[in-house]
Amino acid sequence: MTKSELWKIRSIGIFLVLLAVGLAGGSWYVGRDKLTLQQTGTEVVAQVVEAEHQVGHQDRDYHYLTLSYPVEGHGHLTQRLQVPEDVYQSASETGQLEIKYSPPDPRMVVFVDFPYSVTERYLFAAGFLVLAAIILWFSFRAKPVKTET
Repeated sequence: MTKSELWKIRSIGIFLVLLAVGLAGGSWYVGRDKLTLQQTGTEVVAQVVEAEHQVGHQDRDYHYLTLSYPVEGHGHLTQRLQVPEDVYQSASETGQLEIKYSPPDPRMVVFVDFPYSVTERYLFAAGFLVLAAIILWFSFRAKPVKTET
């Protein structure tokens, strides 16, 4: 391998490390707010006004719920949210969904029975880190071969 080929491989490894760090950091940042809201939010029962299932690009399923819920001091708030399939199924069947909202920003909600989890994202980031470590380890062990011209 030439020096330039080794540096190309090393750059891929470095890119994967940065991608994994960004994914883990972003998951932590989003998860931190959701977990705080799980602990300190105001719990209410939201009524399902509309449940909508759409099939998008490449047959990907999208699930939306329009929820109406009481907000302390503001009457009722209605908003449309994209939700995971299990939340959609449960709320569609019962016509209601237990949520917690943030009193300073009532549009920010989490689902009580379906806690937010970043485990899958962390595992994905860990996979990138392992792949990056393997690529970097092999690329830094390899010695450039001088080519004769």
